[in-house]
Amino acid sequence: MSNSLRAALFTAAFFHLSFAGILAQAAPQWLYSADVPGVQAYWLARTVTEQTGAWHFEQATLSEVLCSRPDGADKLQVTRMPVYGATQKWALEMGEGGAKQARLSTGQPWDRVPGTAGLFYDASALRLITAPSAVMDSLLTLMPGFAGMPEARRLSLVSTDGQRAFAYLLNAEGWPVAEAWLHEGKLAAWRTYDYRWDKSGHWDRQLVHNRLSGQQQLIERRTVQAAEDASDWMAVQGGAEYWLLAENGHARYWDGRSEQPTTGRWQLKGEMLSIQRADQREPLAYQVQSRQPWGWQVAAADGTQEDWVWLNALEKVPRKLRRWRDAANAAHLQAFTEKGWTGLHDGGSRVVLPAQYDDVEPVHPRLALVKLEERYGLVQTDGKALFPIYFEKLEYLGDSLLLAQRNRRQGILHLSGDTLVPFAYERLTPRDDYSYWAYESGKMGMVDTRGGMLIKPAFDLIYLFHGDQAMAKVDGQTGVMDAKGQWVVSPGKYAGLIPVDLDGYLVRTPDNNWGFINREGQLVIEPVYGHLRALAKGVLVGQQEGRFGLLRTTGERLAPLTYRMLKGCGDYTTTQELCQVLSENNALAQFVSDDRFGYLDARGQAHPPVLPSPAELEADYLADTVEYGLVLTYPKGWQLERSIQKLYKQGDYGQSRVVYEFLPANGQTLEGWVGANLEKATAATTLGGQPARTYTERERVRYYDFFRKHIYGLSEDGQTVIHLELSCKDANFLESIPDLYEIEQLVRLM
Repeated sequence: MSNSLRAALFTAAFFHLSFAGILAQAAPQWLYSADVPGVQAYWLARTVTEQTGAWHFEQATLSEVLCSRPDGADKLQVTRMPVYGATQKWALEMGEGGAKQARLSTGQPWDRVPGTAGLFYDASALRLITAPSAVMDSLLTLMPGFAGMPEARRLSLVSTDGQRAFAYLLNAEGWPVAEAWLHEGKLAAWRTYDYRWDKSGHWDRQLVHNRLSGQQQLIERRTVQAAEDASDWMAVQGGAEYWLLAENGHARYWDGRSEQPTTGRWQLKGEMLSIQRADQREPLAYQVQSRQPWGWQVAAADGTQEDWVWLNALEKVPRKLRRWRDAANAAHLQAFTEKGWTGLHDGGSRVVLPAQYDDVEPVHPRLALVKLEERYGLVQTDGKALFPIYFEKLEYLGDSLLLAQRNRRQGILHLSGDTLVPFAYERLTPRDDYSYWAYESGKMGMVDTRGGMLIKPAFDLIYLFHGDQAMAKVDGQTGVMDAKGQWVVSPGKYAGLIPVDLDGYLVRTPDNNWGFINREGQLVIEPVYGHLRALAKGVLVGQQEGRFGLLRTTGERLAPLTYRMLKGCGDYTTTQELCQVLSENNALAQFVSDDRFGYLDARGQAHPPVLPSPAELEADYLADTVEYGLVLTYPKGWQLERSIQKLYKQGDYGQSRVVYEFLPANGQTLEGWVGANLEKATAATTLGGQPARTYTERERVRYYDFFRKHIYGLSEDGQTVIHLELSCKDANFLESIPDLYEIEQLVRLM
């Protein structure tokens, strides 16, 4: 992708100061409190010396904040450490769900906006109103990922004198994703928030000039220090030895013994995952069999099944994270064999457990599972037996819990010896920190951590829950049930069901048409589409008769079904480069309609791409003059071969290219020449700013379809017809047409 599609990122100190000053002085304050239920973005209680805390991020970083409770459980004193001799204090009045009121050291009281995680405002100076729809439409255009956001998450605060107004978009947890300053009812300045993990514990700002809207956007990435860096490292293979995979393709392997991990590279092509370790010649190969919200289910080359879990998913389920860390911390313990028996040593010469077992597995720095004559037990690493060796199966779950089996029945034990879930099930599978999948007579259900029945085992299969609902299968028929096992959508009502976030489900009829239902099972979009898929939050791509358009999950049509291709960052085949381009242009999707392409915003409006700036042309483009005054301006990395009159993109066969030729006009006008020499119907266009004719065709060459666009124009003296043929392989169409578009627009005639 060329620089013309990348928004310019630069530092503008004056804009930073003026913009931040406006919002800091006039806007309501965001206080982020750790005791808000459900907030998983920050884990603040762990960050601020294990105390519950809250502070104003605009004026403090984590290292500068102290929290105390001088007045008991209902009061919290938050003090910013001295900076240039000044201290700032907030007194928070605590209640159910977090802080209710914040009082500044000056005595000024601030109330929390209902429904938010921590937006406090001066009720004497501001009033809460419903956000004006026109303003929200403008703001949502700039935040396409939240186009389907419910109105309950749209807030507006207006000063009592009517001079200042602020608009907000909130995510599901009540945290801001966008904040705007309004002037005379119109959008004057705005900022977005991107919540990420970061080692530094700081947050940064970037000023982005948006080419589609013509505005400047201040992006604030608020980050806090965390025990695990869940943005850099996204997936792990759990256990004593594990991999970490980073978004940029880097990998690290840790065996628990070496001081430094082994580095590597990884890539995912289709469903094949390959990892190349720096110390090995041959890459490791895995097949991704299933993609889940928590990670991947993969199969190794030897056929063994493994779970590769997103690190932030582990953060959200503390028991899984602690179990994974226990295994990693026990990696220094190694099994050894002596006279046919197995024991355990500490990686050196010290024997931890003598060689008297058939097998030993360290699961914790102080615990090991042992096997003897097909029975299992648990011992401490000092040799003391915690559970005798008589279980048919024993698995350490972390948090002092064990999954055990005896007499072919499974239950859950505590290290204290208590039976938490009775031995009443054929199989138990930990689901999260609060429940287990339970299987009985081949049927699936769910029990809680104390064995209480949540869902009776009556289902062939229960899929992952989305909120309080899950798809389930009975007698080969699939439906949707609630957390109590009651049907929301009866089994077999639809031939296919696909969950879409917490909005509802894509449904397929027996004749292979697709529609959409909400979480109450009500049909919102009639099943009249040959194809329907989720593209972004609250937005679907629909297809009829080979043409694509956009729909909201509420049933509203965003963009007509007129496009040949539509691709957004929500598509699983989308490249990182396209996601970056969409983000920088605040676009929901990229479209291709025959030989045109551009971007769709959150309201479904089409925008053409913007051509390179003069600075970009000078830095990253070359210009060549060929015959008859034809000037071609093209990106670096392309090659102009005058001998064959071809301009092409260097690389694989089938990449985009331009072929030019010069034909005698024979004294005819352009229209006359086209009518006499072309059998194709043509349409009006321009070539180098002059009138031209064009048509588009597709041609089968060996195994591929090629897109070809022909443009015909006259030279300045009218004696020569200039013919351009722009083409690319159809498989690369969406990636290649931006390059062809730029070259077409940058053609000049001297």
